[in-house]
Amino acid sequence: MCAMKMLVVLSLLFGVFSVSSGQELSTCPVEENSCYLSDVCAYVFNFPAINDDGTCESMEDTIVNLQTLDKRLETVALSMDELGKRIDGQRKEFAVWKDLFAEGGGSFDSDIQNDEELVAGLLGNSNFDTGDLRDVINKQQQTINEFSARITEIRMKIGKLVLKEVDSVTLDDDSYMYDMAHFAVDKDSYVALKTWFYLYMYKISSDGKLTRIYRQSVTPNYGSVEYLEINGRHLLIVGSAHTNATIYEWTFQELKEIQIIEKDPFYVRDSTFVKFGGRTFLYIALFKELIRGDRSPNYSIDNIIYEWDGEKFIEFQKLNHQMSADAIFLQIEGELYLHVPESAYRDAVSVDYKFSAKFNEFQIHDKRSLDGSVFTVTSFENNGNMYVIEPLHSRTGFETSVYKWNRDNAMFEFHQSLEGDSAWRACPFKKAGMHYVLLVNYKSETVLFRYEDDKFVKHQTVDKFVEEGVRPYACMSFEYGPITYVMIDRTLFTAEIVFTDV
Repeated sequence: MCAMKMLVVLSLLFGVFSVSSGQELSTCPVEENSCYLSDVCAYVFNFPAINDDGTCESMEDTIVNLQTLDKRLETVALSMDELGKRIDGQRKEFAVWKDLFAEGGGSFDSDIQNDEELVAGLLGNSNFDTGDLRDVINKQQQTINEFSARITEIRMKIGKLVLKEVDSVTLDDDSYMYDMAHFAVDKDSYVALKTWFYLYMYKISSDGKLTRIYRQSVTPNYGSVEYLEINGRHLLIVGSAHTNATIYEWTFQELKEIQIIEKDPFYVRDSTFVKFGGRTFLYIALFKELIRGDRSPNYSIDNIIYEWDGEKFIEFQKLNHQMSADAIFLQIEGELYLHVPESAYRDAVSVDYKFSAKFNEFQIHDKRSLDGSVFTVTSFENNGNMYVIEPLHSRTGFETSVYKWNRDNAMFEFHQSLEGDSAWRACPFKKAGMHYVLLVNYKSETVLFRYEDDKFVKHQTVDKFVEEGVRPYACMSFEYGPITYVMIDRTLFTAEIVFTDV
């Protein structure tokens, strides 16, 4: 079994690039200016800029081709990474595997030996060394980086992404929009909006118009909403500060209450869930009431991870750390982590918990000191690399930091800062193969960044909310059919590629 998996990975690894290894990046047999996208035909994987009949390839076809190329490159990158982990990680994890699978009567000794012999034979080297394979992987990764850079260069020629307003909603209560969630069922697309007094349900039409279909009263306060599908059931987890977390089931006619998780006197600030290994975990981020004049406040809280038992969420494990306003589950290289940046006003840290299958619990994996409080956190993945974005609030101001997962030491490390004077939330999304992050500032314009050369650079600003005096706190992105949407507060935008003449 292990040998067969290895063969598939190596076939993908070496087979894909054998098609393109002999091509140059600047040998396009097209007359100058005959097709403004002529550079694309020099690309690999048979993506010409001109068709067989001599006509120019359409903009739409080029975008589809670039997206397909991106997916192939990402697939190869992930396969190579898995291959490297398979070889380098087997011996390190052998002791754990042996304990976990001893009852099954299996042994990984022969698997390790067979895999190494298989790779050695395919590489034509009877004296196999994992370092040799690592060199091959590094060379292929360099090729991928060169291709990715070329994709970015061409994409910048053919068009620019802009946010265009398509609709907005008018709510019954003139309060802030605190959180929102999107979900799709079959061909229908829905948005849930959490305000101070209500939870609103909207349906999105194919042209991006929002139609209200339901309104649910909730305990008045700020809070959160999260969508979760379990066995065909559509659940909304609604948190309200000072009270509890309520689990509703959306029946397409109403929100039916199925469970209340009492958290008084703590604030339920947000929730996050993950499906992992056939199990569903839920973490609820809790805040704590501060007593005015307390010179040595205690921010410590027993935060709880819950697990779905088929009908409801039950307590799985307590995690004692300082109060948090947000958290996120991350799956990295086959492992499950819970990333919790604390929101305490002093001595705050960002904690990474790692799930241990052997002990069936989350254990502290890493801690990183913070210079302030983090109230929201989000993540995105690019070419197998995991990033988290944390807007930081401190006594001296605001700073949004991007952290990148370091595979060598299995920890997040600082990557860069994003410009913003009052950032509350970051919303990453992908369009035409490129990554973007929308940074919502509640005192100034919202800023859109694009990911380029392993860094985010400023791309566009959205002044609408400053002009209207709105302080946006919530945003999200989602896809509905071929369209990418971004929603900020009550306004829905499309993320569109606008083409320019070259």
